[in-house]
Amino acid sequence: MKYVLFALFSSILMAGCMMRYPGSPAPVAAFKDKYADKLEPGSTPVDWGYNYTFERLPDGHYLYKEFYSETRQMVSYETYQDQSRKVKDGPFKSWWDDGSPVLEGSYLNGEQTGNWTEWIYFGDRSDKSSGQYVMGKKEGLWVTLDAEGNKVSETNYAGGKRNGTFKNWNKDGQITVEGTYKDDKIETRKSFEAEDSEMISMSSRVEKRPSFPGCATTLSEEEYQKCQEMKMLQFIYSNIKYPPFARENGIDGTAIVRFVVEKDGSVTSIKTMRSVSHDIKAECERVVGLMPKWNPGQMNGMPVRVQYYLPVKFKLE
Repeated sequence: MKYVLFALFSSILMAGCMMRYPGSPAPVAAFKDKYADKLEPGSTPVDWGYNYTFERLPDGHYLYKEFYSETRQMVSYETYQDQSRKVKDGPFKSWWDDGSPVLEGSYLNGEQTGNWTEWIYFGDRSDKSSGQYVMGKKEGLWVTLDAEGNKVSETNYAGGKRNGTFKNWNKDGQITVEGTYKDDKIETRKSFEAEDSEMISMSSRVEKRPSFPGCATTLSEEEYQKCQEMKMLQFIYSNIKYPPFARENGIDGTAIVRFVVEKDGSVTSIKTMRSVSHDIKAECERVVGLMPKWNPGQMNGMPVRVQYYLPVKFKLE
């Protein structure tokens, strides 16, 4: 048997590596009835396992559901064109282990389309960002609201990149920052109040994102990005192991770990938001806890605290 671990850093897909491991998973028949009450009305079960179901819907589409096995909380709802599970087509939803929503929208022929909502969690705060996808890319105005419905930010997109004006608001409804983007890079920026360097920022909201150490600063921006992604992959795959319980029970799926890169580059506040299973959660947190200091993120030339999500996909074959 082979098992595969894929890592995705931030929103960037990074190449995976493949390793071989002897053994065989528990027979899936043992889990046939585990999620019987979670099936859609009128659907036909096609496949099932320790933490998932796969069913054929009455309209001919196929639906994959993934669960946090310890609580049976659904964490992923994915609609596909056919049984191959290669092309998403239809409603898509995802949640954290505790049931908090993460993403909701639709696919058409494998591309995100129409209205989408993204929930953003950092510190004790949760925001909701909504906007349009056209042919798999963000387009037009995206608006972010806090839990009370107050406006947090407005950002314009074109071709999947930030282009045009942007604004941020504080909790009192006052504009704190405004400016313009050109192909994801800030062209102009004006601040109306001092920014709190102790506040945790999202990686997409800082001028310079944190980076994994080990790459020469003389590289071009594109070369540097690729280099630090590869350094990250090398670190993960030299340290992570497929947990025995998960391997023996045929458990696979994507775990997502949240952590903060501090102003001094240290990694803190490690928490698994999507666990897949208890031993996969423990392994992911162990490996993230081994990370060396990063190069910190920056805003206005000063180091800031930045929150990141690290998805790691565990796949048995």
